[in-house]
Amino acid sequence: GGWPQKNHAHFLSPEEPLFLKIGRLYMQEWQKEFGKNTHFLADSFNEMELPENKGGAEARNNMLSSLGEQIYRSISSTNPDAVWVMQGWMFGYQRNIWNADTLKALLSKVPDDKMLLLDLAADYNKTFWRNGMNWDVFKGFFNKPWVYSVVPNMGGKCAMTGVMDFYANGHLEALNSSSRGRLSGMGTAPEGIENNDVIYELVTDAAWRDRQEDVEQYLENYCRARYGNYPDSMKEAWNLFRRTAYSNLKDHPRFNWQMKPGTRGCSVNTSEDFLKGLSLFVNTRGMEQSPLFRQDAVEMTAHYLGIRMNEAILAALEALDEQDMENTKKCMEYFRKYALRADSLLEGHPTWRLSRWLSFARSHGTSPEEKNKYEQNARRLVTRWGPPVDDYAAKIWSGLIRDYYLPRWEHFIQSRLSEKNPDMGAWEEKWVRSTGVSAAHAPGDLVNACRQSIREAPPLPSSLKRKAAGSIIGNWTSSTVSTEWSYLDWPVSSADLEKLRGVRFVFTSGSHALEIDGVELLENGKVIARDRHAGLAGKPSRGNFYKLSLPKGIHANNGCSLRARVRSVGGKSSNGKLELIKE
Repeated sequence: GGWPQKNHAHFLSPEEPLFLKIGRLYMQEWQKEFGKNTHFLADSFNEMELPENKGGAEARNNMLSSLGEQIYRSISSTNPDAVWVMQGWMFGYQRNIWNADTLKALLSKVPDDKMLLLDLAADYNKTFWRNGMNWDVFKGFFNKPWVYSVVPNMGGKCAMTGVMDFYANGHLEALNSSSRGRLSGMGTAPEGIENNDVIYELVTDAAWRDRQEDVEQYLENYCRARYGNYPDSMKEAWNLFRRTAYSNLKDHPRFNWQMKPGTRGCSVNTSEDFLKGLSLFVNTRGMEQSPLFRQDAVEMTAHYLGIRMNEAILAALEALDEQDMENTKKCMEYFRKYALRADSLLEGHPTWRLSRWLSFARSHGTSPEEKNKYEQNARRLVTRWGPPVDDYAAKIWSGLIRDYYLPRWEHFIQSRLSEKNPDMGAWEEKWVRSTGVSAAHAPGDLVNACRQSIREAPPLPSSLKRKAAGSIIGNWTSSTVSTEWSYLDWPVSSADLEKLRGVRFVFTSGSHALEIDGVELLENGKVIARDRHAGLAGKPSRGNFYKLSLPKGIHANNGCSLRARVRSVGGKSSNGKLELIKE
């Protein structure tokens, strides 16, 4: 997690007598507090490496076998009926570690009926990683009972994503597989709900079916049940959603304005077909009195305005690269307009409101000091978790847009316009430690306000748009560089890792070149790729491309960052941008 060595957690070897003693004591205390139970969750090595082992595959497997045996013994020593439950996220996420041999070793000394495996993320295996289904790779989980599961959402993010057809029918692949083994149940494991309602309806309905679902017919039934009708405009809207946002799974769907200022990447669908679908849905007539239609119209409009905000930020950063101060300011005016309009509409949403979240948190405190502490923790959870993992929850909420995302970007851009290097971490921490939400009011007629917002949010004027060459992830400016060697960092989204070859430093303006000593790609603070050589970005440039060879199987679920050791040559007047180069 990027912590210094002195703060690292340590594992007690299963070969130590204390391992079993601590496990037994824990079980005794747990049962004193809660009574006897049967199923106990114990995850081993989830998103972690295996201990170093110099004895080769045989010694490694013996270690895993011993570990599995000792975990089970510690659970069952005070409760012979206990069943060890283990989640299987790592089985798909870390295929560089977990294969048929290593998992078989871990499970080998646990009685078959005393274990239950949760195959946590079948949707990731099928539609995101595309690395084969775990029940096939792990040979039916070696006769251990297991549960089919999906993870429709990470962090409770609001953006629309997921493969409808898979959530409706993916479980049939497990039911009909020759490797189904002891398939014992079906479930979901989202990190947050109150979003993407149609996905949860599809998944929970699927649990009752052993036949193929016609998704098109399902959507008609869903809309008639949810809104009371299914006119042609709504049908066309859902067809477009099914071809765009609901045709693929993004593990972390976020707009650029929901991420660290300076970020250009966006993992939310922003296609013209998606925008058309959003507009068609909101402008469907005859269901204005339906509370669920009003709720969904607000969500759809917030997505529409979010895409326009995304465009404005991208254009502002490109104008900033070219030192075009006037157009940078114009782009930020559009961003502010759309952000405040989206925020106002979301005040009328039943759940997507920061004030509601903070009110829940404060209600648990018994003193002003305690209430403030609960609020601080609630603020941190939906914004600044880390470092290294920040902006994980990515809520499209009223209050959060007007009080956090908007002023955060305005502070960043204004600082850059003033040739200052803003300490965004300090700004974020100050917000986390503040209290309260600024005043705002929802429009009286939500549906009409949504329709008006879409009408009044056309594409950004072409005069403000710049066409970026390649995938730009960040920049450097006179305010961020020094004539002394220093490190600069830029966020890299997990989506950018696909087919990544390296990064190029592109000098855009100024009197002084940028000298580069080397580049590192980090995942959660750990270096996973590097290229070190002397390079120069200036007029002319030389050696300014840095090749990055990623280890096989890297997914970077929580994001990555790029770090470069740089200095400006002969003065600080140097500006440029970083371009990701892909195959």
